[in-house]
Amino acid sequence: YAAAQRPGHVYYLALLNDLESSFATPNLEKNPTADILTFIPPADIEVAAQTRKARQEDTAGDQMVAAIGAAVHRRRTLIGPGFADFDRTRIGTVSKTQFLRVLTDLGLLTGATEAQVTALVNKYSVRAGGREDVHYRSFCN
Repeated sequence: YAAAQRPGHVYYLALLNDLESSFATPNLEKNPTADILTFIPPADIEVAAQTRKARQEDTAGDQMVAAIGAAVHRRRTLIGPGFADFDRTRIGTVSKTQFLRVLTDLGLLTGATEAQVTALVNKYSVRAGGREDVHYRSFCN
């Protein structure tokens, strides 16, 4: 895209047209009923990456559950009522912030890394009421 006649200059219009054609159908505003080819990445690549990430998070999440379970058992603490205070609808879910607040208030997240906490939240994450919540009843069991 370098301008041969003018060193140091770039043909920006040609560059932008090529970039646009990579991500969108060119001149779609002139032909709005055109058939559009949507880029779909190969499924095997995406599935393999998600599976690898899920395995790593499952291991970290299981380690966090074991550590928190041991601390709760050692202290003989009830953690369910702390979550229930935030659960107005009594469906067994709380927001991520509320979930982490209860665990922090009980001192159960001391020494945990950000990755471990994220894995723990993702392990019990559910879609409820159009938002991502944490199913604390599954966690408590």
